[in-house]
Amino acid sequence: MNDTTLPPASPTPMLAVAVIETPETRTHHKNSPSKMNYLDDCAAFTSRPGTSEAAEQGTFLHGLMEKMTTRAVKGEFKTTLEQLGAWLLKSHELSDDEVEYLRFCCKRVDVFLARRPTQVLTEIKVSVLHPHGEELNSGYLDTIYIFNDVAIVQDFKFGWEPVRSAHDNLQGLNYVLGCFQKFPQLNRIGVEFVQPKLNWVTSKVFERQHMHAYYVRLREVVERAVFTTEHPEDAQRYMKPGHYCQYCNRSGSCPMLANHRAIAASKYAMLPTPPSFKGLELTKPEDVALARYWVDIVEAGIEELKARAKEVAEANGGEIRCTLPNGLEVVYEIQERSCDRSLGSAPEVAEALKDIVSPQEVLGAADLAIGKLEAIAKNALVELARARGEKLTKKAAWEQVSSTLEAHGLLTRPETKIRFLKKKKEAQKQIEKI
Repeated sequence: MNDTTLPPASPTPMLAVAVIETPETRTHHKNSPSKMNYLDDCAAFTSRPGTSEAAEQGTFLHGLMEKMTTRAVKGEFKTTLEQLGAWLLKSHELSDDEVEYLRFCCKRVDVFLARRPTQVLTEIKVSVLHPHGEELNSGYLDTIYIFNDVAIVQDFKFGWEPVRSAHDNLQGLNYVLGCFQKFPQLNRIGVEFVQPKLNWVTSKVFERQHMHAYYVRLREVVERAVFTTEHPEDAQRYMKPGHYCQYCNRSGSCPMLANHRAIAASKYAMLPTPPSFKGLELTKPEDVALARYWVDIVEAGIEELKARAKEVAEANGGEIRCTLPNGLEVVYEIQERSCDRSLGSAPEVAEALKDIVSPQEVLGAADLAIGKLEAIAKNALVELARARGEKLTKKAAWEQVSSTLEAHGLLTRPETKIRFLKKKKEAQKQIEKI
């Protein structure tokens, strides 16, 4: 999608619609748009519960983009980019990288705001319906800019792993079909994925006349996912190991993944090719024991190889890279992180945080580990904010707690750094850039 495909700037003021549901209160469909690409690759894919530091960062940055977009739409600012210096950096502690990620996203938002859309909606729920009206699935898109009979759906991706191209991205297709059904006046919808960590934007325009083909494509993916759960004995016909296994909750019990390890390990150990594991999950004790044995063989020498890779990277300008047979370039880079922080005494910490958590909760965290205290304190602060009718991310909550502890001299960090090797990116060598 090229920006020139947009209609001329409209003199009509933008209209912002209040968001009724929040990330804390919304429910997610089991086959939501964000899972569709994974389900297309493996119909048994199951999201892992809980969260992670990377997910928390993504949620936090998404929230900031929503706030800046809303304030620009309301007319408080002309652009989102100007808000970085005007208020955001004064209100939040952000790393230099996070500022650059937001700056990249703001430039893309401001491209569409400058065209003066008739309506801008953020974090709205869109559903895809079967012809008879029953819901196929539903999800929440980041932003949609409406220009009379044309719209742009924009989605931010704050991870390192490159998303599918918009031409074959089922999450984007899901949002597009849902918006065609939700907004009958729309004839064309462009979808744009913005991935600031890769300096990458991918986009595609979809036409209303092809709605049925879009629906069939999505329905087939959902039907395969339903089949694997209803017919576990035949599930493997739609299961396939891949890079997405690292995000799947079944990875520890997946028979297909175990089969691949078994083939590799048996060749390594010069053993006969073992019989395949069957079904949707490993359940028999003997099967689990055998799968565990294959892992032991596959893992031989892994730690030594990781140490060697770090040595070579240190001597090679701080990185090593390779290109996979499918054209993906993988880059490992030497990075630094600060040493773990240390806490003061439990009674002092309990006193400093008495307005947030009870002393019993602080003292109950064995050895007062930072991880345990963080979980207790940030959850308590999020609940306090919710009780006041405010929205607070867990990352922002922990920032407040950390600031309080640092002000009392109860949270310190050594100045020495830890160096380690980390996969920086995995992307096509030639990627589409703006």
